[in-house]
Amino acid sequence: MSSTTRRNVTNFQLDRRNFMRGAGVVMGLPWLEAMMSSTSLAAAPTAAVPTRMAFVFFANGA
Repeated sequence: MSSTTRRNVTNFQLDRRNFMRGAGVVMGLPWLEAMMSSTSLAAAPTAAVPTRMAFVFFANGA
């Protein structure tokens, strides 16, 4: 690793604008994913959703 690369990594500063832009993307990604799945399910007719059941048991509260 050269000294210029090492210097750039250690002097990394994140300004407020880039931080806010990244935070907005991180917060928006789950919404985007949720919208894609609902529209893709509505667009393509599929078979009925199978019924699923799960049980979790902790003996003696452990």
